[in-house]
Amino acid sequence: MFALSAALLLAGFGGSTYWLLQREIHRNENRILDDIVSLLQTIFATHRPFADTLSRQIPADLEAFRFNRYQIRIARVDGQSIYQTEFFPELSKSQVDEVPSYQNRPGDGKEFRCGNQTYLVLHAWAQLERGSPTKIQLWVALETTSYTSLLETYRRFVLAIVALGVLLAALSAHFLAHQGLRPLRRMTSIIEGLRAEQLGRRFGSENWPRELVPLAAQFDRLLNEVEVSLTRLSQFSANLAHELRTPLTSMLLQTEVAMTQMRAAEEYRQVDRKSVV
Repeated sequence: MFALSAALLLAGFGGSTYWLLQREIHRNENRILDDIVSLLQTIFATHRPFADTLSRQIPADLEAFRFNRYQIRIARVDGQSIYQTEFFPELSKSQVDEVPSYQNRPGDGKEFRCGNQTYLVLHAWAQLERGSPTKIQLWVALETTSYTSLLETYRRFVLAIVALGVLLAALSAHFLAHQGLRPLRRMTSIIEGLRAEQLGRRFGSENWPRELVPLAAQFDRLLNEVEVSLTRLSQFSANLAHELRTPLTSMLLQTEVAMTQMRAAEEYRQVDRKSVV
């Protein structure tokens, strides 16, 4: 029970910290992704021509965000691709349809795993260029592999800590139980060694834990009663033997006297009647 309680406590603590870390990382990832989308929308809305934006502004922006690497895909309103960075993840049409759209407010991206890489992808609309009414579609993919690896490492660490904690709790429980039962084993050994001639032994002479003091006192009381009962029985036996010794001696003497010489049958009967009386 102690080991189970420790396991539940460690699992609860580890799981809660993992959940908090995961939530905070996910929130931070989405905040970065939202900032990137907002920045791209501003770039397209304030620069022209569109080709110059793709050739100069987007590469500069990618370099500025080199610590938060992201990939971008640009498409027309009908979905025809216009531009895509080299490492934009390969997404199927169904996966593309699952990507949530950014609506000028913080949103949650959709996480996808492509090979050994993980990406958080968000869709948004943007103005083609400054002064143009034409809209374009943006898909921004933020690489989150390092964050995912961190969470996986932390999850393995939590599992290892829980397993180690359960093992230590089990060993501690076994040790504490063994130590805690030592007084009971000592008491059992004393009881097993008691004999009729050793009833003077008392449990109160031992240094027992506080919890076993009442039990030791009850054993001492029981031994006192048994000793008193045996003493009374011994005295009764001695008195009984003394009471029986005198008439038996008299009968034996009368019988020996009667057998010293030949007598008539009536005399023997009289001797028998005297012995009975």
